[in-house]
Amino acid sequence: MDPLLQIGMGGVLAILLIREVIAFVKWFVDRKSTEDKTGEHSFKPMACQECRSWLMRTHQLTEQLFTMHDHKDADGVYVWYVKHSLTEAINKIADAITLQTQLLKKIVEHQNSEDAEKKLAAIAR
Repeated sequence: MDPLLQIGMGGVLAILLIREVIAFVKWFVDRKSTEDKTGEHSFKPMACQECRSWLMRTHQLTEQLFTMHDHKDADGVYVWYVKHSLTEAINKIADAITLQTQLLKKIVEHQNSEDAEKKLAAIAR
């Protein structure tokens, strides 16, 4: 499967979040530099440090999101995409099929034993 397709909604959300953060930081830096040119406010290096810390936090959260999405089960299916309720429903259906198969075997065995008894009774007469 194509790794790009495996990104899913979490990856799309992370990309959109990063895009919005970058747009905000760009707007913030542009606003600060404009204020600096007009002389209203001076550009403070602390604002850059704050933006940098926001970007680092966003990077850390994106990495955490990737780590959560990267877990696979024993079959190699990403756990994030399989609902627990779906797994339970499939297991219940499999148990019901197994029970029905066992009952059908017993019915066939019982029917075969009755047929054998009838044949023996017919031969004995």
